[in-house]
Amino acid sequence: MNEFEFTLIYKLNNNEEDPSKYLDALFEVGCDDAIVSLGKKGMISLDFIRDGIEANLAIISALKDVKKAIPDATLVEASPDFVTTTELSRILDHSRQNARMLMIKKDSPPPAHMGSPNFWHLSEVFEWLIKDDKIINYHVDNTMIEIANVTKKVNLSIAMAGIDEPISEFVI
Repeated sequence: MNEFEFTLIYKLNNNEEDPSKYLDALFEVGCDDAIVSLGKKGMISLDFIRDGIEANLAIISALKDVKKAIPDATLVEASPDFVTTTELSRILDHSRQNARMLMIKKDSPPPAHMGSPNFWHLSEVFEWLIKDDKIINYHVDNTMIEIANVTKKVNLSIAMAGIDEPISEFVI
């Protein structure tokens, strides 16, 4: 059994709804392994440390549990997925400057978003580091790699669900 750390962020059906009313329901369905954040009305964030054999099974069980407790909630994001160089430095246990230098190399994965700041899919960074045997220079737990792969798929699924028309005509 492994411990998988991930966050699920939900939008509640009613933006003015007080998310604290769901605390007992979340606990009763098995989300007692999550720290619940209630910072903004209409939103609820759950930071899980869930035991499981595989990351996808841990996340799927958490998604099902939250759906039982808050059936009308809409999943907005799963993390860790998108990371800036600052977040990447924390994950890799290195300086921000080291993470920045790493990500500006010619062979590094392209950012998922180029802006201020840039951000990358964490799973793609891990894949690149593993492929080039650079991962040995960093302290990365295998469960983190597994979680990053699954949360990217969850977020891509959320994005695809929001598309009303086929996109094949846009793929060149």
